[in-house]
Amino acid sequence: MAPFEHTLKAFAATLEPMLIQRLSLILLLSLLTACDPLVSLQGSFWPPWIIAMLGGIFLTVVISKALNHVGLLAFMGPPGLIYTALWSLMTFITWLLAFDW
Repeated sequence: MAPFEHTLKAFAATLEPMLIQRLSLILLLSLLTACDPLVSLQGSFWPPWIIAMLGGIFLTVVISKALNHVGLLAFMGPPGLIYTALWSLMTFITWLLAFDW
């Protein structure tokens, strides 16, 4: 075994996770560049997906209150699953109706 072979293997073992972290960060940052602010609210530019998410939250609260008023909320499944699915559905509907340019 060469004198530096063990040192090179240790260096490569520490370099690999660092390389994966840096490549992950570069990929994440490149995906965030697609968030082009397109909607102006009171002079401040907002990405449409944030507005759609907030609209989804609002509609989810309204629908859950309506289901509770009617008495159907007790018959729903696990709340974490139901509210997440309802929020996703309302977000996608808001996106398609409001921002499908």
